[in-house]
Amino acid sequence: ARNYLNSNQCNENQIAKLADHFLNLDLIDESVDLFNAVGEQHLDDFGMAMFGTAKLYAGDITGARDVFTNAIKRNPGNAIAALQLSMLNVSDGRQERIAAWENLCQTPIPDADRSHLLFALFHEYDALGDTANAFRALASANGIREKIQPPKSDVVAELIEDYISRLNKIDFKQDMATSRDAPIPVFIVGLPRTGTTLLEKSLMEIADLQAVGENLNFRKSMEIQLGSVFTSPFEIANRPFDEILDFTELGRRYREKTLWTAEGRPYYTDKETFNFAYVGLIAKAIPEARIIHIRRNPMDACFSSFKQSFAFGIFPASYALSSMAAFYKSYDRIMAFWRERLGERMLEIRYEDLVIRHEETLDRIKAYCRFGDAVHTDDAPRAYKASTLSAAQVQKPIHA
Repeated sequence: ARNYLNSNQCNENQIAKLADHFLNLDLIDESVDLFNAVGEQHLDDFGMAMFGTAKLYAGDITGARDVFTNAIKRNPGNAIAALQLSMLNVSDGRQERIAAWENLCQTPIPDADRSHLLFALFHEYDALGDTANAFRALASANGIREKIQPPKSDVVAELIEDYISRLNKIDFKQDMATSRDAPIPVFIVGLPRTGTTLLEKSLMEIADLQAVGENLNFRKSMEIQLGSVFTSPFEIANRPFDEILDFTELGRRYREKTLWTAEGRPYYTDKETFNFAYVGLIAKAIPEARIIHIRRNPMDACFSSFKQSFAFGIFPASYALSSMAAFYKSYDRIMAFWRERLGERMLEIRYEDLVIRHEETLDRIKAYCRFGDAVHTDDAPRAYKASTLSAAQVQKPIHA
């Protein structure tokens, strides 16, 4: 990318596309560098939205706000920039933005844009304390998505029972390997929006650990063996995985795909939240893995997902309160199974404890993970970069 940039063999549009590709790969600093090299004046609407997102993920909240604001000034209908700006709680120009977005939602625009703008309106009204209009916008935004991809909570409920019946045929051991010959993965699992990003940031502050964020490497490694691609975590039940999976090979492939992400540190994270469905399979395939399940109050967990604009198709259960509640029940069912079968092999903490009894909770985590002398050794705290919906929130001090 840098060679192309220096040799002028790419035009600005090509470089911007490359910068967006880097952003999708979590190469955040490289993405910001390329966007800066192109400059705002050469970016289209999508490029501006992604430039601001890159700055947001890099922890440059002020820079992100400025880019999103400029994007909205250029085109109030830049729906992605509108949504991102709304989540930064910028009071200046709020009433003008609300008026412009309400008007746009009454015009014939694509459903995806209308959904983004309605989510943006939800955040703006919520910041004003106008709960009636906030919920109206939120319900409308999710209603659009529900029509495009209806949640299948009844199918998930059936799959979970089939899944557990096959899991009962597998012998799960409760011992955790203590070898540290290679970097050790620390899996952080739970529902989305339950504090997984805060937990990852906290781990990076107390241990010599590389925060890697979310990836699908464990699920993809299973899919390769099973010859099937899952669109939801419990679709594994559609295959006789208990007969097919080679757990030794599964662990080998996972390490092959992820060890480099540790960047030489003794521990690294895997914060793919939906791995909650595979906790026992992870423990069996990767005996040295640390697995931390973070739970949150059910009402908070469900509503926090309902009010977030996930990428289309990522979490369709969140599009309706009823399907979100049904999905929570399936999640709770599988976690009860893992709790019974794995015992202390999996550490379970509460989000509320992480926030209110922070140091005490971190002490529990340190003892479970057996960090020992693998404590944080840098002279200065490392900047934490989150490429998730919590990117701005996690930069703030912990609060309840």
